[in-house]
Amino acid sequence: MTDFGEDDFLRAVAAFEAAPFEPEQWEHGLDLFARAGGGWAGQLLAIEPDGSIVFNLVTRMSSDAVVEWERRGGSIVGVNPRAQSILSRPFSVTADDDFLSRQEQQRSPFYQELFRPFDAAFMSVGRLRDHGRVKAIAGAIRSHRQGHAGKTDHERISRLLPYVDAALRTSLALGRRDMHVAIDSLQLLSLIAFACDASGRVLSQTEAAEAAQPAVGPLAVRERHLVAVEERHDAPLQEAIRRACTRGLPNGRRTSTILASTPDGTPYRLDIAPLPHGRVHSVTACLVTVAHPQPVADPGALLSRMFGLTRSEAQVAIGIARGLSSTEIACDRQVSVATVRAQVHTVLQKAGVTKASALAALVGRLNI
Repeated sequence: MTDFGEDDFLRAVAAFEAAPFEPEQWEHGLDLFARAGGGWAGQLLAIEPDGSIVFNLVTRMSSDAVVEWERRGGSIVGVNPRAQSILSRPFSVTADDDFLSRQEQQRSPFYQELFRPFDAAFMSVGRLRDHGRVKAIAGAIRSHRQGHAGKTDHERISRLLPYVDAALRTSLALGRRDMHVAIDSLQLLSLIAFACDASGRVLSQTEAAEAAQPAVGPLAVRERHLVAVEERHDAPLQEAIRRACTRGLPNGRRTSTILASTPDGTPYRLDIAPLPHGRVHSVTACLVTVAHPQPVADPGALLSRMFGLTRSEAQVAIGIARGLSSTEIACDRQVSVATVRAQVHTVLQKAGVTKASALAALVGRLNI
């Protein structure tokens, strides 16, 4: 049994009271929550009724484990046996044995392929109140060595739950305020912008974004999720959104700029950045703004990023846009005409056009 005295309890209460205003206190509070439950890692999970994750904060666990848990549908009842705890009554405390027999736990893929390898063999979960549509739990993850929780562990968790719940309620309110302040600020500038969670679900949007739908330049909102109209741009967009919503990365790595185009080839710039003010709700949301790209000093680099061209292929594309023939491009670059013609063929394929004139028109829209 883990020692957890009155001083530890008071430190946990203080951490949760501070957490809405000092986000780093969430991890401190959840670590103490885990100790209260006799475990080694804490989790705070909030989801929508459809299983979409509003946020998922896990202390001490490797990021690989958290990503794999989400990829496998860890928040979905019927996929992850522990997810049934989200259906229990507010302020109740449940454990693995409440949902599966120990024999069933031995056969469960989630337990054997995920929980045990990451030393999360057991867990005690406290159900928090619903906050609007959001359902949430706080959990104490226990290793195989620590074993199943006992009555005292559950009593300690139960005693802390009201403080976790109050902190969550305040954080959600502040997070919604931060999100609306950011969107309202962009709205004053008549910008097209979306606030999204890590799954790409649209939480809010400016009036300009709403008015431009169903398609917003290179983007569209489908089933409440932001996607790229052109399939080749969607994977980079979703990765940028996930990165912007990932805790612990340096801010520079969480901010991205993507060059995307509409089906007719009109180029746009997408800027993806973490939502300002890092509260529990906000750190898992980001802003996606849409604008026409400005002229750039290095057009070759722009074309390379936009179409996946090599530096040499980008120079060929620029030559085509300027109306040069293959012979002129070859002479200018001091290579054979056959080499240029082969590169032209590759450039057309990568740009998704069939004629040099269409490529020239596309590149011309970039103000190169």
